[in-house]
Amino acid sequence: MVLAATAVVVLPGVAYRKLVLARRLGSRSLRADGLLTAGGAILAAITLAAVLVARYVRVEAADPAAALVVALVLLREAVGAFKESN
Repeated sequence: MVLAATAVVVLPGVAYRKLVLARRLGSRSLRADGLLTAGGAILAAITLAAVLVARYVRVEAADPAAALVVALVLLREAVGAFKESN
């Protein structure tokens, strides 16, 4: 839980700085890395929310539901990356 909370705090700022620098340099690879970092922040937030709900609200389905959301987010990103590369 501590790792997910740390990621939620740190990764958005790192992603923002990468995206700003990518725009300034015109770097597509740094932009992709920034988007990947932002995705990691979103996934960490989903994970943290699921852990907190499961622990404090006692909703046992929180973890499987979060896993499904994460899988859908990753699938969407993979399809988008594939379309962008072609």
